[in-house]
Amino acid sequence: MHRAFEATTVVNKLPLTITALATWGDRFIVCATGTQGDNHLLLYHYKQSNDQRRYEADLERTFKKFTAKPVTQVALVMKYNLLFMLADGEVLVVNLEYFQVIERIPKAKGVTCFAVDWQTLRSASPYLRICISAKKKLLFYALKGQSFVTLQPELTFPHTPVSIAWNANALIACMKRDQLFYFRVSLDGQVKELFPIGTIRTEPEMLPLNDDKILVLKDEMQVILDENARPTQSHMTNWSEPPNGIILSHPFLIALLPKCVEIRALDHKLLLQSISDIRETKYHASGKHIFVANGHHVYKLTPLPYDIQVQQLVQQQHYNLAMQICELVEESPEENKYRMKEIQRLHAFNLFAQHNFEKSLEIYTKIDADPVEVIGLYKGLLPSEFQSSLGNLHPTEPPPLEGEALTRATKCLIDFLNQARFSKGDDSMPSEEIRAQLIDTTLLKCYVKINSPLINSFIRLRGSTMHLAESERVLTKHERYMELVELYNVKGHHDKALKQLLDRSQDMHSPLAGTEHIINYLQGLGHLELQLIFEYSKWVFQKVDNQSDALKIFTEDMQEVESLPRQKVLDHLRKNAFTLVVPYLEHVVHHWADPTPVFHNHLVKYYKDKVEKLLKQYRQTMAGKAQAKAGQEPDELGRVRRKLLHFLETSQHYVPAELISSFPSGDLFEERALLLCRLGRHEVALAIYAHVMKEPEMAEEYCKKNYDLDKEDSREVYLSLIKMYLSPPNMDDYGISLPGGVKPEPNVNAALRVLTKHYDLIDTVKVLDLLPKETSIKSIKKFLTIVCQEKHVVRKRNHVLRSLFFAEHLQVQQQRITSERPRCLVTEETLCASCRKRFTETSAIARYPTGEVEHYFCWKGKADREQKKEDTSPD
Repeated sequence: MHRAFEATTVVNKLPLTITALATWGDRFIVCATGTQGDNHLLLYHYKQSNDQRRYEADLERTFKKFTAKPVTQVALVMKYNLLFMLADGEVLVVNLEYFQVIERIPKAKGVTCFAVDWQTLRSASPYLRICISAKKKLLFYALKGQSFVTLQPELTFPHTPVSIAWNANALIACMKRDQLFYFRVSLDGQVKELFPIGTIRTEPEMLPLNDDKILVLKDEMQVILDENARPTQSHMTNWSEPPNGIILSHPFLIALLPKCVEIRALDHKLLLQSISDIRETKYHASGKHIFVANGHHVYKLTPLPYDIQVQQLVQQQHYNLAMQICELVEESPEENKYRMKEIQRLHAFNLFAQHNFEKSLEIYTKIDADPVEVIGLYKGLLPSEFQSSLGNLHPTEPPPLEGEALTRATKCLIDFLNQARFSKGDDSMPSEEIRAQLIDTTLLKCYVKINSPLINSFIRLRGSTMHLAESERVLTKHERYMELVELYNVKGHHDKALKQLLDRSQDMHSPLAGTEHIINYLQGLGHLELQLIFEYSKWVFQKVDNQSDALKIFTEDMQEVESLPRQKVLDHLRKNAFTLVVPYLEHVVHHWADPTPVFHNHLVKYYKDKVEKLLKQYRQTMAGKAQAKAGQEPDELGRVRRKLLHFLETSQHYVPAELISSFPSGDLFEERALLLCRLGRHEVALAIYAHVMKEPEMAEEYCKKNYDLDKEDSREVYLSLIKMYLSPPNMDDYGISLPGGVKPEPNVNAALRVLTKHYDLIDTVKVLDLLPKETSIKSIKKFLTIVCQEKHVVRKRNHVLRSLFFAEHLQVQQQRITSERPRCLVTEETLCASCRKRFTETSAIARYPTGEVEHYFCWKGKADREQKKEDTSPD
């Protein structure tokens, strides 16, 4: 059993009967009663004996007949050098400097008990307060200056409190009904019944603790209450017998039992020591030193050196208590920190051996334990180069783990290592880089061991520093090839990853079978690994069932794919997968909207070549039959040609001057017309529609699409069409070969039809100059009539608009004149500038240019006087 205290007799066989005890620095005070009923106060001074392990007490002073009646309760407040004594039903306040009674509170007698409080108020403005129980009342006083004054109104109860103790800003009181009960009494008078003191106990016992808690006794059981009088522990501590008193000497509780003195740990309920040499102790005093007493003996309880206690408790595996006592050891902060850490390390190891992995790893995390030490608890996880350092880290061989225990322990290790990743440990690692590598590699092993779905996520985690060879060995051993590929990817060993994918793609039972994983991997490499992409894409081209899947290597919507040099990709496809060239160009041009002219030009050429090839086959099958119009051919020819026509019409980025020479002169006239349109050569394009294709509707549609009054080369497209009809050009001059050498002929009717239909878009004077001289008026009568009518309507409309604009102008001028006209506002408050009188409703007013106003007769009188003055003045 642990030895926490050593008992020493300091007063032996006192011929008086002790009634109370108090400690005061290096002294202690004994209140005792003699055989004649006299009540004395004895002051002892104690010191260590020569062997440094015993204490001696010398009687320093005796105050005979200090009180008329025996002292039944004392309380000493060192801060104020005051001793409170309860004797003969009143509270005496004794000044310890002179040992004189300086005050008696209250004035009336009948006090049964009191409670002094000053410690709980140290965080606020400190002051001393005392509560006194007298005749079913609680009286409150506070020390103000040199005397005690009433703190608050008294509280009255149906029963007299026989014992009281402060509990934060309330009291725990013991009052008797049919038996003694504990009550919580708030300072506003509210009373809450708690529980009886028990069936065996005859007197209550209460001990204020730290953090506004209080300990009360119920028979042999102790109950700790919080500031609201609620129990703080689910399981109460039972003493061997009902204690006569309780002493707190943190972290110990000392109970005075009839047969012995028991010592337990406050927070752990652990019975540490039983001192049977001391019996029937009833009185106690604690402060810097602890004293207990029975009727005629006083004993001092001296704690054994704390460092020795710590060693004993560690050997007994009472680590939590050892930690608490370690705080009391007098040593440098560095030494104490090291001692605490060593205790926690042993505690953590002990918990691990008991399979309490969660608590064990929590302690290791708290003390920033060396990762080597923690990983070394798990067999097979620590690399061989670190094994030699385990001899000094573990007290014994770590227990073997298997099954469910191994799984739980591994999960706890994962939590520890994840926190260790973000801390800088003061451990045995030669560098932070090696430390991080060990942690991450071990984490990977743990994830693999518990078959965690987080392996891939951990490997991809930014900043992971796994040891490649060790990680490769672990993943290969457990056949985690998908994760192995991801590891290669993260480490930048793309060639190894692709070889692994290539090997596993042939195994139909592997999750990496087929080409999908290689395609996905190649998509994520980016332009820096272009040669590697080209090398392994060749294999994909050969093995893939659907070529469109292979094309995804170069067309997936990923930043890495879009950043690939497209011209090099195009060259690669030309050499190794020609069928994918057009789909790739379509993706670049349409999906990525790449404006680079070279890609648009390439796409036009590939469309054109495909159309020429298919058109030749189509014409062979249609020998002697009418052929469909451009884009309306059947099957693939129609689809490709529609794409070509649509692209030539909508794309704004190809270069027509570079393309037109590649188109045949005697074929693909629709496509040539679109190229000529883009070049601005409308006359040639219209000549193709009018004379080569003989499609007047398409010619007019062409004019409709390209007519633009604001552009010089487009505002006269209709005039150009009429010109083509009236004066057909020599198509050879335009590089166009007509079948059979047929030459186009004038088509006056078509020209007149266009003239009549689109007269408003054609310059009348210019078109009349183009008409042949032999054209009759009758043939253009309709055109001239419509034009004249239109011109007349325009003239009338302009005349009306001119009149409206002029009327509007006059209105605006009128508004301007009105707004600029000077105004004069005369109110009842306005005064005449001459007579200083107000104006009435009937007053005539004269206004000056300066804005001043006068009555008319005032102004008239002033003007008459000035005129008269001028008339009488000499010339």
